[in-house]
Amino acid sequence: MKEPDEQPEPKPQPAVPPPRPPRGPKTSLGFEDDSEPDKNPGPKEETVQINLPPKPSATPTIKLPVLPPGGPTGLTSTIKTVEKHPWWKFWKT
Repeated sequence: MKEPDEQPEPKPQPAVPPPRPPRGPKTSLGFEDDSEPDKNPGPKEETVQINLPPKPSATPTIKLPVLPPGGPTGLTSTIKTVEKHPWWKFWKT
């Protein structure tokens, strides 16, 4: 049995972070000049508005030619015209 003068073994405590300090007014670190607390701040700078040109669009719009309702006719007519020429017979063979 344990003697009465012995202290009981301490129980292991879980890792608990320290409590947060209370939120309140900021404390002074002592290096500010508090000699004239009622001193007026300097005049505020005036705001100047600058007018800029509008931004150009990222890419210009390019309009593509529209095909006629019958489909492309330029290529087929060119082939027919070439086949009608007499030199085509010699090159083809």
